[in-house]
Formats: sequence, structure tokens, C-alpha cells
Amino acid sequence: MMTGSGACVFAGFASRDAAEAALAALPAGMRGWVADGLPAHPLAEIE
Repeated sequence: MMTGSGACVFAGFASRDAAEAALAALPAGMRGWVADGLPAHPLAEIE
């Protein structure tokens, strides 16, 4: 999924291990992070 805010890509993985493997396979010079997602934005329920 593209963010629309420059050179950034988000990707979903079935497991943390799969995400860590993808991170380890990035080419030299590329940075990445593995993070947990949220089911909804924390402010979504504020009226």
C-alpha cells in the first residue's frame, strides 16, 4: 500500500516472522521497520 506522502511503502504480512524476513531482505542502503498495526485509529470514536 502506498502512503501518498513520498517514498514510503506499507505492507501487511501474515506473521511477524514474515515481516522480519522481508526487512532482512531489503537491499543495502534501504531502511525499514516492523510495527504492529491497529484495528482502528485511536481517535476514531471521539465525537
